[in-house]
Amino acid sequence: MQADKKITLAIQGLQSDPSHETDESQLITSGYLTLSGDTARLQYEEDDEESGHIVTQIELGQGMVRVNRSGPFHANFAFKKGCQCKSVFMTPVGRLEMEAFPTDVDYTIGEEEGSVKLSYQLSMQGQYVGLNHIRINYWGNA
Repeated sequence: MQADKKITLAIQGLQSDPSHETDESQLITSGYLTLSGDTARLQYEEDDEESGHIVTQIELGQGMVRVNRSGPFHANFAFKKGCQCKSVFMTPVGRLEMEAFPTDVDYTIGEEEGSVKLSYQLSMQGQYVGLNHIRINYWGNA
């Protein structure tokens, strides 16, 4: 396993709810890349007024993207195209059952740069809440 390498991440998200209203988000932050064979792990931290301090780890490999978010809100997902992914979203007020059905799972792993592209339908507590698109680009810091 290679030592952590400092990287910059550009994260873009687009969510559309059942009424087709959209919400876009963007984040540029620093983080770390760890490579091990054909797999990679990206890690970054963010502070949000509503959610507090969050640590996110994204593992890429074997045709899957695994996302682990920890902080006041905890969630773990394993995305594989065409496979239904179930998870529990832990919040300070309780747990929510979540299901994601990925329609696009793609990534490119490189030492100097790479990308992740996810599109998935999301349901919470058995109710469809929308379609999510996430794009992450990373590059090494000079």
